[in-house]
Amino acid sequence: MGIFKKNKVSAGEAERLAAYYIEKYGNAMLRFAYSYLQNTEDAEDVVQDALIRAIDSEAAFENEKHERTYLLQIVKNLCFDHIGKRGKAAESELDENIEAKESEDYSFVRDAVGMLPKNEREAIHLFYIEGYSTKEIAKILGRKESTVRSDMLRGRAHLKDILKEEFDFE
Repeated sequence: MGIFKKNKVSAGEAERLAAYYIEKYGNAMLRFAYSYLQNTEDAEDVVQDALIRAIDSEAAFENEKHERTYLLQIVKNLCFDHIGKRGKAAESELDENIEAKESEDYSFVRDAVGMLPKNEREAIHLFYIEGYSTKEIAKILGRKESTVRSDMLRGRAHLKDILKEEFDFE
């Protein structure tokens, strides 16, 4: 039966769903977890736990966007649990195997985003990297849409300052 312990879903169906989720959403889930945890191994563990929870929940989805939002909400909650257990996010280098949408030429931008306060970093990541609207981000993060817009506004201003100061970017 593998890693899936509940009997709600057959082992074969669980393995099929896991492969589907990994193929379709694995990179987005891993990037999102990494944006919180700043540690590749911890991010991978969270993604694995998220997959198990999603499969065990047997949730029905309206569409792909709903499915992806649901998975990212699970990842976010598990990241908070993980951070709470260990006290703070550990620092480590981004694993070269994580597929990022940015080219290597823009890794300094990814580094600058990592320097933002948590609320701003979350909003910026979900909007620019994952392509969510502010309404969808509000739902994922459990915030008001106006708060997400404020976080993004402050985040962009902070990014501008960080890029000027840290990377001599005008």
